[in-house]
Amino acid sequence: MRLLLHIGHGKSGSSYLQSWLAVNTSSIALQSGLLYPTQSPDDSFRDDRALQGRFSMGNGHVLQALLESPRKPRRWRRNLLDKEGFSRRQLNGLVFSFEGWAKQLDQLLPPLLPVADRWGVRRIELLMMIRDPLDHACSVYSQMVKRHGYTAGLEQWLDDYGFTARLLKSLELIESYQARIKLTVVHYGRKKKSLLQELQSWLELDPQLCWQPAPSLPVNRSLTADELVLMRCLNGRLGDAAALVGEALVDQLPMLQPACLIPSLDAIKAFNERWAGVVERINVFLPKPAALQLSESSGLGQTNPAVPDMFSDNISLSCEQINCLIDGLMKSIHSQSLGSQN
Repeated sequence: MRLLLHIGHGKSGSSYLQSWLAVNTSSIALQSGLLYPTQSPDDSFRDDRALQGRFSMGNGHVLQALLESPRKPRRWRRNLLDKEGFSRRQLNGLVFSFEGWAKQLDQLLPPLLPVADRWGVRRIELLMMIRDPLDHACSVYSQMVKRHGYTAGLEQWLDDYGFTARLLKSLELIESYQARIKLTVVHYGRKKKSLLQELQSWLELDPQLCWQPAPSLPVNRSLTADELVLMRCLNGRLGDAAALVGEALVDQLPMLQPACLIPSLDAIKAFNERWAGVVERINVFLPKPAALQLSESSGLGQTNPAVPDMFSDNISLSCEQINCLIDGLMKSIHSQSLGSQN
């Protein structure tokens, strides 16, 4: 049996790929014998957001729940096969996707390896999508403002950003488990238009079969320039509760054009100097087509940043954006009211 884990990392098309997996779960099972389970082991939770084309965290919660109870995996697999009408001979493998695993492998692998042994899995197959550090940092900035209460400007975020170091640690850990892990790495920036084909190739699926397309609307878009200013203000007042507004904006208005985040040349230079040595060490573990790059000649960089560090005095919001603001604030108030009652 194969055990396949798409581990991210973040902001590299995970929500799109998870939507495709969700809408094609039955077809994948019939065509290849691979199961993509979405129901939690105790049947208490099912995340259908990916099926609806919305931002989700994939089906990683299913595997995480299994790892918390060492006796569950065999019984769960037997129940899953009964539910799907599969025999053990028909089961070719299990597929899980969660972008957070790229930076949590030190927590994932120790409990996962014994489970893999119980399932008869000889090598765990990992798929990692990567982005060049500056490109990734700018994309994550919008996510931090949108969902995680971040209030500072882009260039402060470039100083706070630390994922590149965590990526190196994950790759070093994978290398130490090389006898048990097979890693496939895809460079998101160079394969953005063919991510689905890369996923299908990794799963050994026939791309010529009649697969159902994922929802065509952008999933988990980044914020517009005015939305960034709005969310930073709300984060300063409401903290993490403001995320309900950010979620409403991207779910209800998926087609708005995100801000073009362009740091200053000085900020780019400082960022590159900080991460040059780490990137060099990372590239030792990557195939040449997926090697990371730090370069000021990539088209980024100008004298003045596109999104200033100071809050703007004037922003422009459409009626639809204002409705999203109201919806998010009302959900926040309702959630706080329920919390105080409990």
